[in-house]
Amino acid sequence: MEKDELLKKAQLEDLERFEKLINNNTESDEPAIDIAFVLLKLQIRKILNKLQPLEQDILCMRFGLIDGYSYTIPEVTEKYNISKDELGEIERKALNLIKELKI
Repeated sequence: MEKDELLKKAQLEDLERFEKLINNNTESDEPAIDIAFVLLKLQIRKILNKLQPLEQDILCMRFGLIDGYSYTIPEVTEKYNISKDELGEIERKALNLIKELKI
């Protein structure tokens, strides 16, 4: 499945889960924690949308933001055909941009 499809699917699942939690249609032991987690994930996606697509992809892969799996440096550098130094630069730039956002 492509990254965009995974993100859309995850977002729909989060919104459906959020709706169930709000309407008490869930068997969650900790609905407040679940709601906070869903809102956090939605906020992370909103922040990532302010980055360039490559920066988004790399942060999602490195921090496991799409499927929960944190890809290793060699896996990411191989997928994008970049060096470890280039990967580090892209990560630093993206994280610095996030730090500068007025959210």
